[in-house]
Amino acid sequence: MTAGIPPITYGVVGTQHGHLKGMIRELEDLPGSVCAGVYDDETAAAQAICDEFNLPLVDDSRRIFDNDGVSLIATAAVNADKGAILTGAVEAGKAAIVDKPMVTSMADLEALDAAVTTHDGHVGLMLTERYGWYGQQLKQLCADGELGDIASFM
Repeated sequence: MTAGIPPITYGVVGTQHGHLKGMIRELEDLPGSVCAGVYDDETAAAQAICDEFNLPLVDDSRRIFDNDGVSLIATAAVNADKGAILTGAVEAGKAAIVDKPMVTSMADLEALDAAVTTHDGHVGLMLTERYGWYGQQLKQLCADGELGDIASFM
């Protein structure tokens, strides 16, 4: 077991972006991690992920949301669907991780905020570029003052 990290049982709901592969690799690298299932409205997209990572396919997202053994839901769904998936995960008592953007509307943000507050939920945003060569170069340029005074960075 990795320093204080208990084994994680996770599920995947939404497989429409390549960032999901990085999420799965990180989750699968955790000792004792188990995937309870992968779901997407487009079965072929979910099946491709299952085939690549040898994970189980499920035919209904409720099999993940309603599974008491699942503690985390990962999603790289169609952007417009992410808010509902994240809110559903938190309302089901699960933590969630998502690629950007987390939500695409104020209504989705407000619903997610309410769910996180009400259910003491946890949602993480996967940002991969900060560790790549370009991100490190940009960080160094900022630190060296080459880009002037940075007021905001998104």
